[in-house]
Amino acid sequence: YFGYDNSVKPFLRTLDEWRALCGAPEPKLVIGLAAYKIGTEDEFTDNVGIIAKQIADCAECGGVAVYTYSSFFGEDSSAPRIISEKQAVSAALDEC
Repeated sequence: YFGYDNSVKPFLRTLDEWRALCGAPEPKLVIGLAAYKIGTEDEFTDNVGIIAKQIADCAECGGVAVYTYSSFFGEDSSAPRIISEKQAVSAALDEC
């Protein structure tokens, strides 16, 4: 659940660490992504498309799990920011 700018566990470095722990080619990792941070925390406030970028970076993993469902389909689901995020995520999933 880390962003790219996290000072302790930046996303790409942490993803690489987990990949190294698992070895290749199995087991395939399913990476948890923190959609609940959209618009509320650190770089997730200032940048649109972080979750979509993370999905693209996980293309060689076994999949992704986005937490939480309500982040995209809750009471704020019609907010312009959430609509933009859902479009970016949809496009990223289409490319996987």
